[in-house]
Formats: sequence, C-alpha cells, structure tokens
Amino acid sequence: MRIFPPFILFVTLLLGGCGPRLHTQFLVAAENPRVYQHQNIALLDYSGTASHRVTRQVEQTLSAIEVRGVPYFELHRAERAEDAQQARQRGQRLGVDAVHFGRVLHYGWHDEPLSMSREQWCKRPYRGVKRNKDQLQACLYGEERPSNHPFHPHEEQVEVVIEESNSGHGKAHKSVRKITTRRTKERVTTPVICRKRTARVEILPQVVEVASGQLIYSKKQQAKRWALTCPGDQAKGSTAAETLLAQALSQSLTAYRQDIAPYLRAVTIPLLEETQGLSPRATQNLLQGVAFARDNRMPRACSLWQQSLEQSPSPNAALLYNLGVCQEVAGDLAAADQLYQQAEALLSQPNDAISRAIARVNGGLQRY
Repeated sequence: MRIFPPFILFVTLLLGGCGPRLHTQFLVAAENPRVYQHQNIALLDYSGTASHRVTRQVEQTLSAIEVRGVPYFELHRAERAEDAQQARQRGQRLGVDAVHFGRVLHYGWHDEPLSMSREQWCKRPYRGVKRNKDQLQACLYGEERPSNHPFHPHEEQVEVVIEESNSGHGKAHKSVRKITTRRTKERVTTPVICRKRTARVEILPQVVEVASGQLIYSKKQQAKRWALTCPGDQAKGSTAAETLLAQALSQSLTAYRQDIAPYLRAVTIPLLEETQGLSPRATQNLLQGVAFARDNRMPRACSLWQQSLEQSPSPNAALLYNLGVCQEVAGDLAAADQLYQQAEALLSQPNDAISRAIARVNGGLQRY
C-alpha cells in the first residue's frame, strides 16, 4: 500500500500590490483516507437507470486519476453485485483490496414553462411614403406632429439637409434645418413564455473493504444542470437533454473523485519582506531571496534564506516564515509547521499570512 504525502506539482509566482505571492497547487489526500489507501480495486457495474452509461463514466474517472504521471488505481472490472456481501465475494475472487460499486438513483430530465419579461429594441414603422420637402417630417416622425406638441422621450433634434429652389435666381441651393424626429428604434418590454430544461443525476457510489467486509464508503452524489430557451432563440437552438445529463453526471463524479483519491488544491502563499532585527548580511540575503523568488527560482531563494538564518543570531518572524514556506513547498508539513509556530511566537500582534499558514499545514497534517 502506497501513501502519497502532499507535494507541489508546480509553482508560479504572482506579483501583487501586497508583495510577492506563490500561486501553487498541492496534491492532497482524499476526503476519505480509508478509501484512498486501497489502490488495487475492482469496479462492478452499477444498477439502475442508465447504469451502463454511468458505469462507463465512473470507469473513465477512476482510470484517469494519476499521481506523478502514474495511474493511481490498479483497476479490475466485474459484473454487477446485488449487495456489499456479494461485492466482497467478487473482490475475493479477483484478489483486490476494495470493491467499488453503486446504484443510479435518478437519471432524467424535464421541461417546464417559465414566464419572463424581455426587453428589446424595436423599429418604429414610418407612415410617410413620400420624401419630398412637404412630407419630410411625416417620413421622419412617422406622423405629422402639431407645432405645439411636446417633445416625446424617444424624440430628438437632428439636422436635415433639404434642397430648396430659389425662385429669384432659378437654381437650387441647400439649407440646413433642425427638426424634431422620433428615433427609429425604441425599447419595448414584452412578456414571453420560455422553456426551462432541467437535468438531474443522483448516484450512490459505495466501497466495500474486502479484508474486513465493511462498507467503508457510501455517499449520495447529485447534481443539476439546466438551460433556458425562449422565443426568438431558434438560431442557437435548445440544449440537448443528453448534454445536460452528461454535465450533471460529470459534476457528481467530481465530488466522488475527491472523496476516494488524491486531488489538486490551489493555494496562494504570500512571502514576507520585513528585515527588522536582522544583521546587515542577513538582511541582504533575505531581500536577495525574495528577488530570486520574484524570478520564480525558489530553490535559490530558500538557500539564501537559510544563509540568512545562519548569519543572524536572532532571526525575525519574516525570515522564519519564508523558511517555513520552503518546507511546505518541499512537502515537509511538520517542519513547516514548526517554523510557522516559531515565527508566530516572535509577533506582538497576529499576522494574517502566518495565521493562514499554520491553519493550512495543520489541516494537511490532520488528514495524513
């Protein structure tokens, strides 16, 4: 049986307004430690509606789990079992440590009407058909407006160029007039009846330990996905029920996967740059270490911080904390916790970064 301690897959440095920060991912243990310790496992066919489809997705989920590029589970397949006792018997014949099986409690979808309001811009129809001088306003307004008619909220003044004939000289010239016209569009709110399509998946994965015959995992996993289709949405079409069901099943299996196998967790870790109390040489090494960290060179940064510790008779909280980050990145949570505790002991008031670091590593230590 192999137990994987937490370790860093990769580290990226993010520089923000509050100083340098490490944005990293830890591989942490599963939520159920008793389940993830068994890596030689068998998967039995699920029972219930769409059982073949669900079993296939569960198998793909388990097969895709890798640690350091190596498949985490040694997976065997077997036919369906009626209960945990029969599942254990299947496991004994296959020579595995644990058997995964389960039931599909619900796998379906339904449509329901949904009343909504829609706002859209609608064109105003023009009632004027002739665009000569006398009927220009009617064409632009859509109707003749008396001179004493007040301005409408959807009206505005525009400049219109009109060709006029000068009877005295016999030739036309252009004049610019400001007239008030309705906008060609207005916002209209209309009630619409849409269709809401909801897909729901509920499964009950279970794990029986072959040696003891105990059911060590049994937890419902469920998820819903929905899509809305309204009149006028024909261009994009309605979301297929199978697409929504696949998304809901994937969401359910994500929670199941975190329960039974190691998974990645994103963590952002700030670095500290306080130099108070350090010797000149130790101060220089601390700041140089932060500079190397800014360049995403954590091994060099940790080496400089270690030199700073050796050169300073009384290290400050920032130096001890940064060294704790080095140990946490290396996966030694016990050493990191000790350094974080020493850093906190030097504080006269709480420091958010140090408090978060202590809580973070303690959570990891309790899990392992």
